[in-house]
Amino acid sequence: MEQLTELLRPDELASLRLRGLYQSRGYRRFRINRFEEYGFYMENRRFLANENVLTFTDLDGRLLALKPDITLSIIKNIKPAPGEPERLYYTENVYRPDRQRSGFREIGQIGVEYIGDLDPPAVIEVTALAAESLLAISKDYILDINHMGFFEGFCDELAQEGYLLPSKRLIELVTSKNGHELRRLATECNLPAVKTEALAGMAAGYGEFPAQLAYARQIAGHNQSMLEAIAELNQLYRVMAALGLAQGLRLDFSLILDPAFYSGIVYAGYIAALPGKLLSGGCYERMMNKLGKKSGATGFALYLDELACLPLAEKEFDTDVLVIYETGADSLELAKAVRELIKQGLSVRLSRQKPERPRASLIRRFVDGRLEEDLC
Repeated sequence: MEQLTELLRPDELASLRLRGLYQSRGYRRFRINRFEEYGFYMENRRFLANENVLTFTDLDGRLLALKPDITLSIIKNIKPAPGEPERLYYTENVYRPDRQRSGFREIGQIGVEYIGDLDPPAVIEVTALAAESLLAISKDYILDINHMGFFEGFCDELAQEGYLLPSKRLIELVTSKNGHELRRLATECNLPAVKTEALAGMAAGYGEFPAQLAYARQIAGHNQSMLEAIAELNQLYRVMAALGLAQGLRLDFSLILDPAFYSGIVYAGYIAALPGKLLSGGCYERMMNKLGKKSGATGFALYLDELACLPLAEKEFDTDVLVIYETGADSLELAKAVRELIKQGLSVRLSRQKPERPRASLIRRFVDGRLEEDLC
């Protein structure tokens, strides 16, 4: 098995490991058609990262689209029975505009979806799977976590006190950790100094869970929504620590996903060998409701194409045994000798002369119908 995995690219090896992980946790593989009717995506384009969709006309005249999103297709096709959540995982490709150049790109994803009534054990289960997914790829990983209710509770309190800040601009500044522009916006909206510093603190609030939770309690004061978010984060951290998964966790108050769709726990994952985000997800009950589904849901996607950028490990040898044979060697006996080596689990390469860099752990010469150690 080890020899076989050495033949896989980093993204292929990760996919193999993660599929085993998800199946061991009771998740079943969900297969999705590569195409969806274009009208389905146009009806739900508010859920897409980009409205540009790759389309073509089918033989029956229907306008179809190569899918730009997987979660939408799953929600469309899944109807969980009451009290029986669906645990699904997928390995699929999506087709989205390329940010680096003109045109579309094919993006490989593997992900998990838990669809059904959400309670703390369910949310923790999927969050733990997100951490374990990163750990299966690299021991040097970070999983940033936040609770949407913390930021939303703060904004609701501002609105109740008569302070109206542009929500889209506010989210942009918090997620980009732009404390300077946050303070300027707060000044323009006549925000009190204590509220201004709380906003700036949210943008900068990042680090180990215990310290950040203590800081969050100072910001929250008596705000019930914020305190409930802190309680959920604290419970999540305690369970993750008990599972031995706390070492890569960080609490990031600037991690805010689209509040029209996401609520509760959200997260983003990284590994040291890659500069960008590798994993993203969280609870999307609001998205389910907007699609007419009365159910909770949480999940994440891991971008396999990012792993394809990892350098392959440099191997000292390309093959186990290099067999050198002379012109006129008995082909049948040579084939038998090679077959015996292969039966021993060795990889074999034939050559009529010894190369300058053999790149083989063993070199054998085929002489008089048998293999001999190379002494040259």
